[in-house]
Amino acid sequence: MPTICEDDLNFFDSWGDNCTWYTLFEPPGCPNYGTDQGVCELPDVSCTAMTACCICSQDPACTDDPTYLDDVGRDCSFYNANDSAGCPSFGSTSTGTCTPTVPCTPNESCCVCKESTTP
Repeated sequence: MPTICEDDLNFFDSWGDNCTWYTLFEPPGCPNYGTDQGVCELPDVSCTAMTACCICSQDPACTDDPTYLDDVGRDCSFYNANDSAGCPSFGSTSTGTCTPTVPCTPNESCCVCKESTTP
């Protein structure tokens, strides 16, 4: 069984941004800033968002389903910002639609929910 990806909570890049910033402002794979140097778990250990943040380890070819809305009207951006990779909190419990008539879950529709490996 694959492991659930967990952001390195001790990671900060050279600008002081952590994995939450990358989740909010970078697309999967972090093509813009994912290779910026930072520090991780141990002081003086250099790493990048690519190795520390789940959003950066996601397949950049993955595209969120733009038609997905959950049962309270949230799209995939909610899951990107409020759940970790694999969406263990909400991915299989929230139902919604992918088109006006096709039921589906975030696990089927949102890239962050499809991700399930450790960076």
